[in-house]
Amino acid sequence: MKKVFAVVGVLVVLLAVESALYLELQGNYNALKVEHSKLLNDYSLLQGRYSELQSDFSRLQENYNSLKSAYSNLQSNYWSLSQEYAKLKSDYDLLKGDYEFFMETYSWIVREVNRRLGNDWELYRELITPNDPEVQSLVISITGGWSGFGNDWNEFWSEIKEMYDWVVNNIEYRYDGLYPELPEIPGQSILWEEDMWQLPSETLELRKGDCDDMALLLCSMIRCYVKQVYDVYVIIVHSKDWGHAAVVIPVQGGKICIVDPAGHYYTKTWWGTITQKDVDEEIYNWFNHLGGKNTRVVRVFNEDEKVEFTSTEDFIIWIYNTTMVG
Repeated sequence: MKKVFAVVGVLVVLLAVESALYLELQGNYNALKVEHSKLLNDYSLLQGRYSELQSDFSRLQENYNSLKSAYSNLQSNYWSLSQEYAKLKSDYDLLKGDYEFFMETYSWIVREVNRRLGNDWELYRELITPNDPEVQSLVISITGGWSGFGNDWNEFWSEIKEMYDWVVNNIEYRYDGLYPELPEIPGQSILWEEDMWQLPSETLELRKGDCDDMALLLCSMIRCYVKQVYDVYVIIVHSKDWGHAAVVIPVQGGKICIVDPAGHYYTKTWWGTITQKDVDEEIYNWFNHLGGKNTRVVRVFNEDEKVEFTSTEDFIIWIYNTTMVG
């Protein structure tokens, strides 16, 4: 009996152990089942995300291939454009050089052409040329030079008259024709003027010129003769319908001597000797000779100086305050 109870006891113990193991296994099973469900859910989510990523990857792959193709085309175009740019840059540099040369040449032409109109002081001051070799040679051939420089005034006035006579006898009067005034920028309108000024060397070569050409030549000759020590000027006068040019020599004491080869006039005594007279008298003597009413002095100039006047009275006042011959 005791053996039976012992066996039963063992079985009870074993059953209890087995029950405990069963309950533990069942708990583990349930936990695994929950974990399994969670893993299945996560797997499903990951599979969906994987599908999305795979789709995105496919699109990216397509875009990459497209961009790669576009990049290749762009690179090819870039090299082609680089070559075209290099050629265009070379052509541009050549064209720019040609343009700058053209503009420089055109500006020189404008300067050379327009200075003959006497519109720009910096240009027309160059029209009096006492240092021109041709002018210097002519002055020496006519006068031999002023031997009593600054002292022998009889020789001075005598040789001024000789230079005046040479211009009168050797330069034929010629009216100017229409002359172009070029615009500063090519393509703009050309103005046409009825008066132009020649260089003294050109007047000597042509042996022709109008009043301003003769005045420029004679002024250059006298300025050369006095070695540019004494002031000698081209004088410009205007009337209502015309203008005229001659040479004026200021003399001490408010006197002047006018030498006007185109007008065949010089300041002289009753017996015809060249002289100087009071500016108040002589300027109007000259106006009467020219025969112009309402004539007035506009300006005087030489290669060093230009003075503008609003009236003849302004000119007269200026003469009294000017460094003069004598």
